[in-house]
Amino acid sequence: MKKYWIFYLAIIMVLFVGCSNNAAEDPAVSTQPAKAEETQGIEEAATIAEETRSETVRIGITAQYLDIFEYALEEFERLSEKTLEIIVFDDYVQPNVALVEGSIDVNAFQFKNYLDTYNEERGTDIKMYGDKGIYATPYGIYSDKYTTLDDIENAKIAISNDKTNRGLCLRLLDEQKLITVGGDDPLPDPFDITDNPYNLELIEIGNTRDVFASLKDVDYGVTTGIIVHLAGEDATKAIAVGSSDLLQETALIIAVTEERLEEPWLEDLFESLTNERMKTYLKENYDGALVVE
Repeated sequence: MKKYWIFYLAIIMVLFVGCSNNAAEDPAVSTQPAKAEETQGIEEAATIAEETRSETVRIGITAQYLDIFEYALEEFERLSEKTLEIIVFDDYVQPNVALVEGSIDVNAFQFKNYLDTYNEERGTDIKMYGDKGIYATPYGIYSDKYTTLDDIENAKIAISNDKTNRGLCLRLLDEQKLITVGGDDPLPDPFDITDNPYNLELIEIGNTRDVFASLKDVDYGVTTGIIVHLAGEDATKAIAVGSSDLLQETALIIAVTEERLEEPWLEDLFESLTNERMKTYLKENYDGALVVE
């Protein structure tokens, strides 16, 4: 009986050693090589993704400018040898939020005054690229009821209620000598009005789109040519428009974070948005609603 027990024990030991050797040789059992291959695959995928991202420029805009950037896309990609991805936002805050967070590389939707106010209020340090904008939209006084300012006495005039557009509206009214604005703030508010000789009632109502939509309910409204154009109306029907100085302050700018200011593709972007090809496109399609700086 003892011999049988020793015999059975020997068989069990042989089977155990054999299974151990098979496990060492079988990659399905030994997981170490699989882990190394998986890690290598992840690293390669990350490298490809980073290379793809470096060859793509993501620009944030608002919807009213989409066709312009689509028109500039081919020229930009030819000049920069990069892909332009256009991301459309539906408000005037998120393009700057996305820029700071890094989900886009550049944006083009705002005036310099708006950017300065945004940086001041939010503690950010977004930079304007270059020393001038790409194109401007004239501020004008519009009306569904009148074609002149002869009936301005006691008129109800709609203006925007955000700091930037409201300030520019008031400056246009000041230029037309309809009110007098004191001080040297480039973005005055109603408290800066020192004289209102025509007893105007200024009604603050949303943004420039809201002002245009309200024209049926007021006597006059101050809004931008691009808003009038996008509503299917003639932007040149303004009763009065801002001066060239005011026009310069309504120029759309290219904005980036400071670390991107020296990116070579920014020059290509500016060129594709301001060249003669673009000037012709704006003249043929926007009829004075947008003017290249």
